[in-house]
Amino acid sequence: MARFTRRLSQLANCLFAVSAVATRWDVGNGAARVGAARTKCRQKNETPSLLIGDSMCAKNTDTADKDTKGYCWYKATNGIKRHLVVDVLGNPYFVVCTKASVSDDDGLLAIIKRHKEYFLQLPSEHRLTILLDNGYHKDYLEQQLEQINGSLRERIAIELSAKITPQQKAVSKQEKPAKQGFVVIKKRWIVERTNAWLNQCRALWKNCEGLLRTSEAKIRICAIRLILRRLA
Repeated sequence: MARFTRRLSQLANCLFAVSAVATRWDVGNGAARVGAARTKCRQKNETPSLLIGDSMCAKNTDTADKDTKGYCWYKATNGIKRHLVVDVLGNPYFVVCTKASVSDDDGLLAIIKRHKEYFLQLPSEHRLTILLDNGYHKDYLEQQLEQINGSLRERIAIELSAKITPQQKAVSKQEKPAKQGFVVIKKRWIVERTNAWLNQCRALWKNCEGLLRTSEAKIRICAIRLILRRLA
């Protein structure tokens, strides 16, 4: 009985403490501040202004089909290539899988062609920037955008990230010898981190699928898993 009484007293003290906090919150207009923040979030433009693109090769297994076989000579990989466009949080926005023999430029153009209506429906005053590494060719991409639809040139801006200089590598190697001159590129690291996240999914360790659309579906499932873990 004494233990029950002591427990009841502790519970009452907790309730009084919570009540006091709630009173201070109400007096300090805390609820009003939350409401104003929610209204501001609703008014915020939901259209992104920056997307980051990259590609990643995945080797085929013996279960892959001939339609998914291609050789990427500069990555020395026989398999498929995953073309990703992510937002500033690293969440995959668009994804297209092609043979590894398809160039990075053509993979990005495949994304734009597939989602052309999305880009054309952007507000007229809104200009979306796609940040890429120097493996892409800006002039070629802009010419192809003009051929696909002239309005895309007004909606999409192609930007290449800055190249790493030998001086930056030397400074990085001197500061942290274990990194062997590794330099983080501003904003480009976001899509590289997404690639690392996807590589941690066992279903994506290699390409085991015979259809490219099945490989794309697996990437989307893994992306949903990543987003749900963030929300949890």
